[in-house]
Amino acid sequence: MPLSTERYFLAASRATLRGAGFLAMREVLRGKAFASAISRLPGYDAGDAGEREAIGDALSWLRA
Repeated sequence: MPLSTERYFLAASRATLRGAGFLAMREVLRGKAFASAISRLPGYDAGDAGEREAIGDALSWLRA
């Protein structure tokens, strides 16, 4: 039974997000090999790995 859920983010500038290195890393995070490796770890879910999300959407709980 899960006790909690944690989300992890990688923040980067817009210029970095367009760079070849970042795009290559993002493809790895979205790939089948990465998903397969993570699926073997109990309690981990890589379903959203490699997806972009605006900071305001990701941290919507900060809006008060």
